[in-house]
Amino acid sequence: MTQEKLGEIVRLSTLQIQKYESGKTAITASRLLQFAKLFKVPVEAFFSELPDPTEGSNFPKEAEALTLFAGSVEGRELCAAIQGIRSDRTRRLILQLVQELGPRQTES
Repeated sequence: MTQEKLGEIVRLSTLQIQKYESGKTAITASRLLQFAKLFKVPVEAFFSELPDPTEGSNFPKEAEALTLFAGSVEGRELCAAIQGIRSDRTRRLILQLVQELGPRQTES
């Protein structure tokens, strides 16, 4: 299908289609869904060539640990308490304190 024909079907200019294709303009989720339906493919098909951002890192382990902590009672309480602090400076100081305590503290 040509860019011109696609533009006619989805009511966009050929220039806009070219901008989407080249990456000069970000495409919205709703427009991506429209294209997926038109081409009868899952939305994921548009992402098949992207590199895995977690490849070569320990991201999954860190993400799992963070998710587990955030879902714990202490995690939820800590997040709620920090969100309630209005001062950016105070939140940064608390972060520094926790970073200093974290690696050295043993679980009791």
